[in-house]
Amino acid sequence: MEWVSLISVLVGAIIGLAGSLFSDRTRWQREATERAMTHRRTEYSKFLGSLSEARNEVRIAAHDDQLELPQRAIRAIDAFKQAGAYEARFRVALISSPSVRRASDGAFRALRGLRDVVARGATHGQQEYLDARAASDTAFDLLVVQMRADLGVNELP
Repeated sequence: MEWVSLISVLVGAIIGLAGSLFSDRTRWQREATERAMTHRRTEYSKFLGSLSEARNEVRIAAHDDQLELPQRAIRAIDAFKQAGAYEARFRVALISSPSVRRASDGAFRALRGLRDVVARGATHGQQEYLDARAASDTAFDLLVVQMRADLGVNELP
């Protein structure tokens, strides 16, 4: 009889320990997933911010009628450097899903195309600028949709 009690206590302790280990493992996985999601959300926000900043500076260069072509080109090109768009692009590439990676590359390239159009001398009223801006805006919107889907945020609150 004493062996049955001892075995029952041991089995109970093993079950309790296994349950505790399983619970800790599940909590650790949930916290790791949440940390990764928070990191992605932060990097996605930084990338969108960098693209927006660069776009705004390119837009200002295209609208500034006082700038001669060399200064307009320098301002448009410097917009990418100052906004940190290149660095943010590679950080997103390291942590994003394939769909976000493709969309981020598309948005980056479209904005770079807009920058190049302005650097060649196009101003805000010219069709070449308007077409490049529309392509950039479309690519940016697609990127936002892909990022929201990747983060599991499909509808606005």
